[in-house]
Amino acid sequence: MTPLPNDVEEAPTLVQDVRACPHCGATLEWDLRRYHHIGRAHCPQCGFTSPEARYHVSAIDENARRMTVEGPDGPRQFALPNTSPINVYNALSAVALLAEFGLAKDRIAQCMDQLTIVESRFSKVELKGRGLVLHLAKGQNPIACSQACANVQQAPGKKTVLLLLDDAHDAAHSVENTAWLYDTDFEFLNQPDILQVAVAGPRHWDVAVRLLMAGLPQEKLIHWEDPPPGRGGLGGGGPRHRVRALRPVLGGLGQRGQGQAASAHGPSPAPRNPSRERRQRTMKIEILFPEFCNLYGDLANMAYLRRCLPQAEFVETSLQEEPLLAREKVDMVYLGPMTERLQEAVLEKLRPLRARIWELIDQDTLFLCTGNALELFGQYIVKEDGSRLECLSLFPLYAQRDMMHRHNSVFLGSLRARP
Repeated sequence: MTPLPNDVEEAPTLVQDVRACPHCGATLEWDLRRYHHIGRAHCPQCGFTSPEARYHVSAIDENARRMTVEGPDGPRQFALPNTSPINVYNALSAVALLAEFGLAKDRIAQCMDQLTIVESRFSKVELKGRGLVLHLAKGQNPIACSQACANVQQAPGKKTVLLLLDDAHDAAHSVENTAWLYDTDFEFLNQPDILQVAVAGPRHWDVAVRLLMAGLPQEKLIHWEDPPPGRGGLGGGGPRHRVRALRPVLGGLGQRGQGQAASAHGPSPAPRNPSRERRQRTMKIEILFPEFCNLYGDLANMAYLRRCLPQAEFVETSLQEEPLLAREKVDMVYLGPMTERLQEAVLEKLRPLRARIWELIDQDTLFLCTGNALELFGQYIVKEDGSRLECLSLFPLYAQRDMMHRHNSVFLGSLRARP
């Protein structure tokens, strides 16, 4: 893989897949990263490296929209429908596949010359002297939506952005899961040359909250209510609002005193408790293995904790480090959801600390476990092949995997005594 001008060692994206070595589970080190998990990496522990590619792009001419592909038969230029990284990889995949099936390079080049992106996915038009770019990404797909935001960030000149996220799907099949919004890199839109961001559709409030979490100034955000039936479109739709009501929920958190709860309706009427406030100001929170345990937008939960408790001390412990809780008293331990494969690696890390975890629970340390992290504190996990993965046995519960029929679940019950 030949490095290109925009390559970086660490991608500035929230979601960074394939962090663990597939052989030994150690954290991979990246030599370069195009986006998310696309690039070259190696394992410092066992020596695993990304396999050498038979076909790779060695140069891109953005003005001419052409790429140079290095293959078994040497370099050859091909046309590109678009020079974004995703489309370069799509075009390279097509070239490699056709070449491996024996199609002549000249014929492949002719096909690539005729290739265009479907206008419903990406198009540019002129409207009253202004350029209008339409970029469609699949809803609830953080990687695709992040790349769309990256394209907006990289486009030259001053811009206004209109977000219609998950509009058609949510109108027909509304769901409560908005986790994908927090795996999407809306931080790319927090740029001085982006003058205004407007949101609309059934999720306009959720998207507005996410944009504020991304650091966009309140004065840049506007949103529309859904238009009444028959009036369609933003031009004839419902009222337009500046985003004002959301600001106290986010910006005010942690600024009124740690003992008070913040909401859009003002502080809680509960009386101040100076002793409690002192404890909260010195609160120590350990976030376990955030590089892996962060599925379903869980990075936002971690960020929200920091906003709520700005005076607390946060310690992030990687999977290769000894948890702080093993040697110090912490007030709270946070463990987020992970892949099924990572559950086993995390269990190996926590099993020697089982007695210590019980000791901390007895000392009123709070353990906040989201997603499938709770399963690790039960008795066992039943795998799809019927075998069991023994867990910490701190609580009398078990989990059963059914990868092809996943669904949201709720634990109902109470814990009366230690097992």
